[in-house]
Amino acid sequence: MSSESSLKLYKGHCHCGKFAYEFKHAPLESHKATVCNCSICSRKAYVYSSLTPLTDVTWTSGELGGLTDYVWRTKTTHHYFCPIDGSALCTTLDGKPGFIFFNLNCVDDIDASALEKNFYDGKSA
Repeated sequence: MSSESSLKLYKGHCHCGKFAYEFKHAPLESHKATVCNCSICSRKAYVYSSLTPLTDVTWTSGELGGLTDYVWRTKTTHHYFCPIDGSALCTTLDGKPGFIFFNLNCVDDIDASALEKNFYDGKSA
């Protein structure tokens, strides 16, 4: 990740507001987001941030453990959803403990559709 001085603070939340968070990340406006074509990511319209250290995340309402954790197939990728409104907020990987990806569609003041994208072939993974 970038040096601490080049990180910006971002805020995001689910639709109902029960879960809200802040995280530090390199400027998302110049970030190449990631889109995965697996069945869950495409259905939930994930546009992923880079891996963010959990130490750079603060839950301002609710907490990660209060979200619904959905795993399938290899059971190593955890997709977290608001149990009330179904918003797909974030993902963690068992192989990358201590890190999280955020769905940029749930981050305030970011137009995820306007970001440059990397494409990950999750269908074949």
